[in-house]
Amino acid sequence: MEKVNIMRNFWYILILATVLFFSCRKKDFVENITAKESDFYFSGTIDGKSVSLRAGINNYYMYSSYSQTPSGLYYFTANLKPIECADCKTSLQITINDFKYSSPNEETKIDSSILPKSYPILGTPYYSVKYKSLFNQIADSYLWNFGDNKTSNEANPIHVYESAGNYSVSLKINSTNNCQQYISNIEKISYPMNSTYISSVNNGANDFSFSSSLTGSSTNNYLWTFGDGDNSTDPNPSHNYKISGTYPVLLRTISTQHDTIYAKYNIATQTNPMPCLTNYKIESITQITNPHPFSNVTINWMDENGDVFTSNNMLQSSTSNFKIISVENYDTNEKGEKTKKIKANFTCEVYNGTRVKMINNAEAILCVSYR
Repeated sequence: MEKVNIMRNFWYILILATVLFFSCRKKDFVENITAKESDFYFSGTIDGKSVSLRAGINNYYMYSSYSQTPSGLYYFTANLKPIECADCKTSLQITINDFKYSSPNEETKIDSSILPKSYPILGTPYYSVKYKSLFNQIADSYLWNFGDNKTSNEANPIHVYESAGNYSVSLKINSTNNCQQYISNIEKISYPMNSTYISSVNNGANDFSFSSSLTGSSTNNYLWTFGDGDNSTDPNPSHNYKISGTYPVLLRTISTQHDTIYAKYNIATQTNPMPCLTNYKIESITQITNPHPFSNVTINWMDENGDVFTSNNMLQSSTSNFKIISVENYDTNEKGEKTKKIKANFTCEVYNGTRVKMINNAEAILCVSYR
């Protein structure tokens, strides 16, 4: 009987030890492991080499987490990395910033933060444009429309565009004596600056000389229209207006690269009384990184040598992009946090201070947690 009890106790102790071992073993893992299922993965090319990481293979796991900065900005992180594998160093971490600041420990509006759409990668180039208004009377008010659904009431605003392109820019100025005039133009916003500005000289009576200052390209074709039906292909033409009045002058320039730039300019031949004339010019275009932190994406890559490359250390090229294809609810992680499963495509450059790696045609299914 005693021998039976000893054997029963042995098996009880062995089962208990096994349970405790695996229970403690699980606690060795970071608490925010989301899953080991193979539906979380990354695939793409890095410096021309195909790379594939998948949760559940070679001890790779998908980690999900969130945190909040002292300023109140939440960010949501997915980290596909190995555990307990000395030869498995490569890993991918993607962080998506919230779209607004929140109070400390406030619940996030994750369905507004993470949506199927494109997100700017931190380091994506933005374009800071310095505008200068030109008015021949004393201005009472200004109204700029920058062509990207943003406006300004400043005389000489600096406006930031989120992407290069052609924008319909307009300026309306009211004078102190209730005179109002308006001008609009299609501006090519790019870096280096690629634009032109018209200037004129009154040679007496209704005779004017025109010139243009072109920045960013060499031009071999000019087409001037003077607003009265006449035109010219001279680089610096002169024109005589038969009737006094106010005229919109338009210049179209075509560069050697077949790049077309337009410029408009209001001119008045009459001087008594002098009508109000509204014009403007672009003084500079500067390429900058995203000036605000909202909805930015940061991509970190650790290579086989353990070197960390990040998109946060450099100005991204115009081809860089991050697009969320789908978002769905997922299981809670081991920390009990709610999670979202995200499918995304992206292309970007990552930098470690001395070297640049290009990540192309990347696809990933990720998981982030949130409050």
